[in-house]
Amino acid sequence: ARWAMGIDSSAPAIEAARVNAVENRIQNARFEQGDVLQTLASLRSSGKTFGLVVCDPPKFVSNARSLDDG
Repeated sequence: ARWAMGIDSSAPAIEAARVNAVENRIQNARFEQGDVLQTLASLRSSGKTFGLVVCDPPKFVSNARSLDDG
């Protein structure tokens, strides 16, 4: 990829991604804290396009007891 963008609602996750990028000498990535659906809608409205979008869904099942709910 020529560049990458990471969006997450979690500030600690964004900070960890930034640290990992620096440690791995990745300079063509940017990271934003925010609601992914709102951010993607805003990017679309502004005419931004992407060659590939990868979505990592939230955890719906945190343990075996909640498997049916998930």
